[in-house]
Amino acid sequence: MSVFAEFKQASVLEPMAIPSGLPSKLRGWLQRSKTHHYHASNVGLDYSLDTSADEFQEIQMTSQKAGVKKDDCITIHNASEYTTYKIVDIDFYSNVSDMWVAKLVVLTDQ
Repeated sequence: MSVFAEFKQASVLEPMAIPSGLPSKLRGWLQRSKTHHYHASNVGLDYSLDTSADEFQEIQMTSQKAGVKKDDCITIHNASEYTTYKIVDIDFYSNVSDMWVAKLVVLTDQ
């Protein structure tokens, strides 16, 4: 099965304007970075990872999951441990709106 998706070059999405009439808890939830969890056993199914030879600690991840944005965290779990990454840049595909490619860096404070 092959999937064709045209890559959208505009990588920066306009920040969402948060209405001033929202309750403070909801406003905080909309502004907060989130952590998205993946399992190492699903690599190749739910996501793919590529490391750059030039950038030792920079990883490129491709996945299809809605709600992921810059400055969110990605945690990849295996049987006994996990690694957490921060999204430093993210590009979305134009014809599959929840499919993306992100540059990740390892968070050292785990």
